[in-house]
Amino acid sequence: GVVFLNLEDETGLLNVVCTPTVWTLWRVIVQQSHAQIITGDLRYTDTVPNLQATGFTPLTLPYTPKSRDYSLS
Repeated sequence: GVVFLNLEDETGLLNVVCTPTVWTLWRVIVQQSHAQIITGDLRYTDTVPNLQATGFTPLTLPYTPKSRDYSLS
């Protein structure tokens, strides 16, 4: 029942861990907004950072970002 999200930038990956309760409460925002602020607790497993999510806040963007199709690269 745990949902994992991955955030990636040029410095590496961050695992976002959503318990079933958090996912049930915030799933619609995660799936429908183009950007979010994620709140939670940062924890490390060995040297791997994990963000235990407690909430999501949608960000309103001044434009609609285009999706990139990486299969064409």
